[in-house]
Amino acid sequence: MNIRDDYIFQSVSAGKKGVTELAEELGITKQRVSIIFQREAKTNNFPLPAKSVKLNLQMHQLYDHIVKYIDETGHSPTQSELAELMNCVQGWIHYLLKHLMKHGYITYEYKQQRSIKILKEF
Repeated sequence: MNIRDDYIFQSVSAGKKGVTELAEELGITKQRVSIIFQREAKTNNFPLPAKSVKLNLQMHQLYDHIVKYIDETGHSPTQSELAELMNCVQGWIHYLLKHLMKHGYITYEYKQQRSIKILKEF
């Protein structure tokens, strides 16, 4: 394991930094950060199963996008804007939003645009 990979693994697994933030800081793609994290999680016998690791990373990415969007525009993004930012379908965004809400990170009103509110830090 090299220093950068260890830094990525430690930062994401401890919840200190999100995938988007690390990618910008290190000058690599978010996909590369995810790949490194998943590889290191497997190497270090990280307690989350692979599916949970992927979901956790995508939840981090979505949360980071929401926070950044609100900081830049002053209002929350729509689900279609989030889908475009994350290069996925709106149904997947809805699924991730439900998980973020279930864990108490955000709240939003179903079928109401720009209603996402941050409740606590990821």
